[in-house]
Amino acid sequence: MRMFDFECVLMIITIIVFTLVVAGKCEVYIVTVEGEPIISYAGGIDGFHATAVESDESIDTTSELVTSYGRHLEKKHDMLLDMVFEQGTYRKLYSYRHLINGFAVHISPEQAETLRHTPGVKAVERDWKVRRLTTHTPQFLGLPTGVWPTGGGFDRAGEDIVIGLIDSGIYPHHPSFATHNTEPYGPAPKYRGKCELDPDTKRSYCNGKIVGAQHFAHAAIAAGAFNPSIDFASPLDGDGHGSHTASIAAGNNGIPVRMHGHEFGKASGMAPRARIAVYKALYRLFGGFVADVVAAIDQAVYDGVDILSLSIGPNGPPAATKSTFLNPFDATLLGAVKAGVFVAQAAGNGGPFPKTLLSYSPWIASVAAAIDDRRYKNHLILGNGKILAGIGLSSSTHLNETYTLVASNDVLLDSSVTRYNPTDCQRPELLNKNLIKGNILLCGYSFNFVAHTASIKKVSETAKALGAVGFVICVENVSSGKIFDPVPVGLPGILITDVRNSKELVDYYNITTTRDWTGRVKSFKGTGKIGDGLMPILHKSAPQVALFSARGPNTKDYSFQEADLLKPDILAPGSLIWAAWSPNGTDEPNYVGEGFAMISGTSMAAPHIAGIAALIKQKHPHWSPAAIKSALMTTATTLDRAGNPLLAQQTSETEAMKFVKATPFDYGSGHVDPTAALNPGLIFDAGYEDYLGFLCTTPGIDVHEIRRYTHRPCNNTMGKPSNLNTPSITISHLVRTQTVTRTVTNVAEEEETYAITARMDPTIAIEVNPPAMTIKAGVSRKFTVTLTVRSVTGTYSFGQVLMKGSRGHKALQYPMILETIGTLLQQCSKTKAFRPGLPLHAAVLKKGLQSHVFISNQVLNMYAKCGHITLARKLFDQMCHRDLVSWSAMLSGYDQCGEHLMALSLFSQMKLLPNEYIFASVVSACASLAALAQGQQIHAQSLKSGYASISFVSNSLISMYMKCGRCSDALSVHANSVRPNSVSYNALISGFIWNCEHEKAFEVFKLMFQQGYVPDRFSFVALFAFCTKSDYLRTGMSLHCQAIKLELDSTPLIGNVIMAMYAKFNLVAEVEKVFSLIKDKDVISWNTLIYAYSHFDDGAKSLEFFKEMMNESSIRPDHFTFASILAVCACHATIRHGKQIHGYLIRTKLCQDIGVNNALVSMYAKCGSIRYAHYGFNTMPCRNLVSWNTMIAAFGNHGLCERAIDIFEQMKATGVKPDSVTLIGLLIACNHSGLVRKGELYFNEMEEVYGITPKVEHFSCLIDMLGRAGRISDAEEYLKKFHHWNDPVVLGSLLSACRLHGNTVAGERLAKQLLEVQPVTTSPYVLLSNLYASDGMWNDVTNARKMLKGSGLRKEPGYSLVEVKGNHEKFTIGNTPLND
Repeated sequence: MRMFDFECVLMIITIIVFTLVVAGKCEVYIVTVEGEPIISYAGGIDGFHATAVESDESIDTTSELVTSYGRHLEKKHDMLLDMVFEQGTYRKLYSYRHLINGFAVHISPEQAETLRHTPGVKAVERDWKVRRLTTHTPQFLGLPTGVWPTGGGFDRAGEDIVIGLIDSGIYPHHPSFATHNTEPYGPAPKYRGKCELDPDTKRSYCNGKIVGAQHFAHAAIAAGAFNPSIDFASPLDGDGHGSHTASIAAGNNGIPVRMHGHEFGKASGMAPRARIAVYKALYRLFGGFVADVVAAIDQAVYDGVDILSLSIGPNGPPAATKSTFLNPFDATLLGAVKAGVFVAQAAGNGGPFPKTLLSYSPWIASVAAAIDDRRYKNHLILGNGKILAGIGLSSSTHLNETYTLVASNDVLLDSSVTRYNPTDCQRPELLNKNLIKGNILLCGYSFNFVAHTASIKKVSETAKALGAVGFVICVENVSSGKIFDPVPVGLPGILITDVRNSKELVDYYNITTTRDWTGRVKSFKGTGKIGDGLMPILHKSAPQVALFSARGPNTKDYSFQEADLLKPDILAPGSLIWAAWSPNGTDEPNYVGEGFAMISGTSMAAPHIAGIAALIKQKHPHWSPAAIKSALMTTATTLDRAGNPLLAQQTSETEAMKFVKATPFDYGSGHVDPTAALNPGLIFDAGYEDYLGFLCTTPGIDVHEIRRYTHRPCNNTMGKPSNLNTPSITISHLVRTQTVTRTVTNVAEEEETYAITARMDPTIAIEVNPPAMTIKAGVSRKFTVTLTVRSVTGTYSFGQVLMKGSRGHKALQYPMILETIGTLLQQCSKTKAFRPGLPLHAAVLKKGLQSHVFISNQVLNMYAKCGHITLARKLFDQMCHRDLVSWSAMLSGYDQCGEHLMALSLFSQMKLLPNEYIFASVVSACASLAALAQGQQIHAQSLKSGYASISFVSNSLISMYMKCGRCSDALSVHANSVRPNSVSYNALISGFIWNCEHEKAFEVFKLMFQQGYVPDRFSFVALFAFCTKSDYLRTGMSLHCQAIKLELDSTPLIGNVIMAMYAKFNLVAEVEKVFSLIKDKDVISWNTLIYAYSHFDDGAKSLEFFKEMMNESSIRPDHFTFASILAVCACHATIRHGKQIHGYLIRTKLCQDIGVNNALVSMYAKCGSIRYAHYGFNTMPCRNLVSWNTMIAAFGNHGLCERAIDIFEQMKATGVKPDSVTLIGLLIACNHSGLVRKGELYFNEMEEVYGITPKVEHFSCLIDMLGRAGRISDAEEYLKKFHHWNDPVVLGSLLSACRLHGNTVAGERLAKQLLEVQPVTTSPYVLLSNLYASDGMWNDVTNARKMLKGSGLRKEPGYSLVEVKGNHEKFTIGNTPLND
């Protein structure tokens, strides 16, 4: 460790007086420790033999080898905790032994910090939450005719395959899981999981079909989120979600879907005969915790499941890893795949926006959601004959009758209260039954429906309770792209989703309804009838990518850098899926208490793939997870039922949703084709070592992080991550030429010859080698694909490699190369390179690419980031289509350019629902404006949208509240943040410093350590700045010690602020030491060093370091450098150096800065060259107040009062208002030129003409001027008038005047007064002595000198400063002259 001469203060902060957050609050942490888990233990510990298996092989968990090693690991976990902590101070929740080696523990942040520094501990990560990513489909997928018959029919489909579901549990009594109407199930051959008992009935949750049922809630309980009366401390589904996904994957076949007296068809799972193993880790109110989910996955693999279905994903990125592939969630799933378990995971519901995937890794099958061919439509026929379309799963009103329309707002009872919204029709007691009975009730669609506090089911119940024959819900205001799902109801009902149709209905109702002068209804004359919405309409345009389905491209880290890996992998049905529901379920308010539900989400798509994978596993039991995934991907289709390319739902700025041509970023390899997947012909296989190679060759992933999670050293033989043997090729940034290698294996029963063809966008050349190959059954062959950039392309480029076999098999690959114009524009945005961006924009226009919203967004972002906000806005206004990225780029551009009002104005015009990036930008704009009211409104909107808890939104909110002085609100936001990070704490620290509450700032700094966050550079900056301003040197030194320990002092940002702090206290030696230790010195480092020595009055050192800086090839001086060094030249009257610097500025054309020009004028003036000073002033391209003041002072100091006054008059003529410095210059000019009356006039005009209150400096000038003119009495009158008798500067000026004019009487009086005010200086004695001497009073001179000698004070001798051969020499009286 580097040491300094000063003493490092051990205590960091000594002024902490209160606590912001209750210290010691326990939380759940996931701890990984050294040592191999069961899945990868290769031996080496005495008494324990190896348990590791080859990739994709299952572990015999019943063997003594496995169980004994597992007990050994758990014992080590317990010993470690007992060794570090006292019994009773912690609670271990889980031991992870099978896939990762570690445990989950409930401890305080202080204990977590202790664990981090305990030998043998590899990582300690705070737990975070996960969330849900929420039938006709067997027929739509062709299972009854193309798949099930090959395995013996539906009653054998999935036989002996166990599908594990990590979800919200199961309702075991549902017909979809019943066994009384099926052939009895025998024991599951390989499954060893357990079944929990119902705590009330003591009956098992298993029944032969359900073979395992466990729940995991230790982390939820420890976090205080678990409520056993609502969440059920058992595998029972209290949400509905888990029963729904389980029945999609493996529900019984042919189960009638009945609701409200109607049958909507028969429900069936993909693999009706497969077994179900339930691992409940999700709960209805709070979702779940990663510690519980990891424990569930670990247990499922140990129990022997074949397939894992996960309809869940993380709420946000973990704090402990930058890579998307290496969080504990995905690392655990890597272990599952190594054990031979196929994993299907929902891709996420963040669509239709790019980079919204929540499933990233190549070992997982990430599933996107599609709309199938079934649509439900309905209509309302008005009395005027107009037909209004809508949706509604209900029967019609009587075909031959029309009914009166009655709006809920017009039938309110007097007892209705304002806190309820009557238009929602949620409370029948608010409405008049007599006016509604026998009529159609009209209701409104308010925000309560979006927030799930109102439901269509409740509208139906209200209408039925009031005797209505039906109901209509009008949507009068909707966000762009909003999708409405049909809801089955027991009463004729319809939801009018089109705002225009709703307006037409409202207009018709208002015209036909007569009212009195108060607005009360006199009679209802409008009529209508509701059509039949029970029958589905089948569309050939299916499948289509659902609007909500998360989109690629895939990202490799949480800064959203693109990965060389295609995601999502595959598309499966996920919209309007009928499946089982739990009567306890509350996930969907429209299905509370029902036995079935029709809901949408990628949650529904993932179990489709899990069930189909079970069918493939049944037919090919020895296939690896990668082989199953390959079979699904290479046989997928990119065409809809009509033979056209797949379409994707997309938002538009109008209320209508639009369809665009889908890309692999929407659907992956395509829509699943189960029939073809059973017999793919070729597969692309991969195993654990291949995935390890992918991680090791992905740029940006720390090799130590890889080893921490995989327990293996890196192997880079793969070369590039794009060489991972997957059924797709993805290259995130193609430069020149790249060749990728793939290996295919013939899994057919016979030899087959494949012809390989490829097609690609013309801007990229593609070549496949060999063009054909014959592969024997069971044999593998390699081929290569070479891609070369021909010309710049403006969009993502997609292509296809087709391997067509002689026996009818075919395999498809989809190479993708990210666009090059977009990449270059991104680089211009990052580097703020405006000029290189202009020809790229020209290329976009020339190629006609401006219609591509992605490319237009890149150009827009480039202009905004480069500060050309006007050009950005012009492009924004010209864009035909604008998505959220467009709005985000424009809003953030306004915010970053300081146009905060424009940002808020533009935000108010948005019709799209904002995302987290937009919220962060507009909140930042509010912070800059201190616009608290607007900030609070936006905060409320972000809360409703669910974005307020996302880290960078909450961080912006913290900063906003802090800048508005609302520290308590900022703390509240921080407390409610889902995953606060170091930026959150930095915002609090800066905010408290901003609000002058430095004690709290230092308390937050301490709290960061307690919570396990390591302070970064920005944590220190605000604290050092406070220490610099507030004379807290000792505290600053303590912080310096902390920065040294964290090795931050060598960074320019921290080193510079430390230098500034020491410079403030004139500790120039420490400034130079800190400077020498900064590794990559920047221009600010040099400027601070030069300033420190000039502030210390060591101009020679400043010039020395300036010369050294000029010799540095990597550093270019800036305007601040030249302004500082010219000030040094001015102070030391070194005109030679000043002229050299001026010449350099002229040669390099750097003299355009107004600050540098002002410094030049000042330097020439102080060096005595008034002619050069005036020339510099006249040639300035622009002037500010400082420029005028400098020139006025220059003429004044040189006794050229008339010219100073002339400059002053010119300044006023240009509209520049003088300040106090201007008047000081004028007073000095008048003083030096003896223009006393003019000077007195300026002084008297200061307040009444210029609005400037005279300060002591102005009085000093006035008194000195009057004194020099001999007007001592007038000067004293001014002192009495303005009460400046006690100011030593003013008294000293007047005393000097008394000496000049021999006024001994006044001089003695003033000297005594000055001695009272300033007793520790020599000035009064010297001035008084000189006064006596000038009047020949030598005895008094002697007495004055004796008084000075007796005081112990010593007068500093005056000196002359002479420059000799470039060096400055001081000469005082008595110096020996130089020989030269």
